Formats: sequence, C-alpha cells, structure tokens
Amino acid sequence: MGVKEMPLFMIEKEYFDLIQKGEKDVELRKVNGPWKNAQKGDEAIIMCGSKAMMRKKIKEVYKGSLQEIYSKIDYHRIFPNAKNMGDAIRKTRKIYPKEEEFTAFVLCP
Repeated sequence: MGVKEMPLFMIEKEYFDLIQKGEKDVELRKVNGPWKNAQKGDEAIIMCGSKAMMRKKIKEVYKGSLQEIYSKIDYHRIFPNAKNMGDAIRKTRKIYPKEEEFTAFVLCP
C-alpha cells in the first residue's frame, strides 16, 4: 500500500490570512492539477511562500462549471472580499481565464 500524497495549495498572503482567521473556508481550483485526486477526508497543506503553512482537512469536494460551483457555494466563502457575484466571477477569471471545469474544496475550521 502506497503513501497518499497530500494536496498542496499555494495561495497569496491575503487568502492565507483569511483562512487562518476563519473568514474563507473554500479553495477553488481548476479541475486538473496536483490536487485532482484529493477527496473528502484528506488533509491539505496550505502554503503562502516558503515559511507560512497550515494543514486543513477537506470537508467536502464539489466539481463543475463556475455556474455549478457558485450555485452550490456562496461566493463569499471563496472570495470573502468580493462585492457581489460578478466580482467573484471576475476574480476567478483573472486567475483562470480559460478554465471550464473547477473543483471547490470546503475546508474544516
């Protein structure tokens, strides 16, 4: 039996701090990436730079288009500082301009 790799999420300081404060609890990623096999119950490593790190258990996993993800999850949980849904979609498109499918990882507190 092999050792399961923990998903690694490299994030900007702003979002790292929001997760630490409990104001952000969903990490949105393109569907294909090193986290593609992560599932409910897995422990994720969340890093900001080379020194700031925390571990969070994945509570739920949702996959689908942006429309499907945002219909299941309040956009404030992904982008707490977004002014409205359109702002959250713009922020997503700035990071992932051409992606069609996404994975949303709900993190335990």
